[in-house]
Amino acid sequence: MVWLRRILIWGFRLWGGKMVMTHVRRKGLIAYLRTLQAIRKSVIVAIAFFCLLQLMIFGAVGTFVLTVLLTNQEQASKLWILLSGFLILFAIPLVGLGVLFSERIWLKASGAQEFFDKESPPAPTAAPIQL
Repeated sequence: MVWLRRILIWGFRLWGGKMVMTHVRRKGLIAYLRTLQAIRKSVIVAIAFFCLLQLMIFGAVGTFVLTVLLTNQEQASKLWILLSGFLILFAIPLVGLGVLFSERIWLKASGAQEFFDKESPPAPTAAPIQL
């Protein structure tokens, strides 16, 4: 009778394990598909926001150029004003991208800096020299 009980327990474990694995696979697939759908929607929103931002920038640049050209100044000073305006429009996003992709900022934002601070040994301190 013991051998029958062992066979039944072994069969139940095998059958139960297969059921658990198929259940976990289904749940994992559902979670993956939901994540994929959320990523798709966020990418669509990001692209729409980027296009709207580009239209706003084109409008601002056009307004700036039109305003400078309609002023009553000599041609050379108008060109210098346009040059300085376009340099500012170039420099501000360049600095912003430099800050955005800075490793120091990403380390602080991700919390990895705190991990490194905890893991690194304290700096050795020298004893004061007495004369």
